[in-house]
Amino acid sequence: MNRVLRCVHLNYPPVFEKLDLSVEKGTITSIVGSNNCGKTTLIKLLSGFLPTHEMICFGHAYAEMENKAEWYRTVQVIFAKQEFIFLRPTVLEELLFPLENSCVDPNEMKEKAMKWGKEFQLDSLFSKHPRDLDYFSKLRLKIATSTIIEPEVLLLDEPFFSLNEKERMKLIVFLHRLKKKGITIVFTTNHLEDTLYSDQLYLLEKGKVSLKGTPLEVYQKEEEVSHMGLSLPFFADLSSKLKFYNLLDEIILDEEKLVDTLWK
Repeated sequence: MNRVLRCVHLNYPPVFEKLDLSVEKGTITSIVGSNNCGKTTLIKLLSGFLPTHEMICFGHAYAEMENKAEWYRTVQVIFAKQEFIFLRPTVLEELLFPLENSCVDPNEMKEKAMKWGKEFQLDSLFSKHPRDLDYFSKLRLKIATSTIIEPEVLLLDEPFFSLNEKERMKLIVFLHRLKKKGITIVFTTNHLEDTLYSDQLYLLEKGKVSLKGTPLEVYQKEEEVSHMGLSLPFFADLSSKLKFYNLLDEIILDEEKLVDTLWK
């Protein structure tokens, strides 16, 4: 396994005691739990915002031993519930800003900024001031400026918390585009519905990992999930009920596959 980021017996009293968590390179990992379970604290620890006494590893090295400037370039973090800070007067200039201190050829910077902005559906907003954007556009701009230098890891704390269903699905598409570019993504959420397209899922409860595995593996532990006060995604919940009545042999998350199976 190619682990890119991991906690090794992470102690951060009173929130965590010997917490183990491993993130594979080029995957999307979701961390789920109710409020006050430690999700935001964990993101702050993984991002280096909080000291950890050599318990966070990046590759084969401890975070505390890494050059901080290099660490922050390699691991980008966004706290979606906080006010986003933008430093330039237009969206396009904001996209150019991270490239000015990178190794990108000055002659290619604008082309890359425009291409990256288009991928996040920001091209129609290039001339606008970032403060005049709606929340979802600001979030897309923040993700775009954080990833235009192509870090190895992107950490997102509660990126779905105020999005409607259409925006939520768009964000999932954007995250998968970043995954295809080789960027490893870790995000936190209160809702299992947001985790359907993750590769790996951790459920936190009172500062501990209660369940972990692929989303499907975790959804199958319905009783334990329910005990934590979480609800299964719609199709996982429906499949589970149909399975209980012997109408299905397994939990199916795909709508078309579910219908086809029931009609056979």
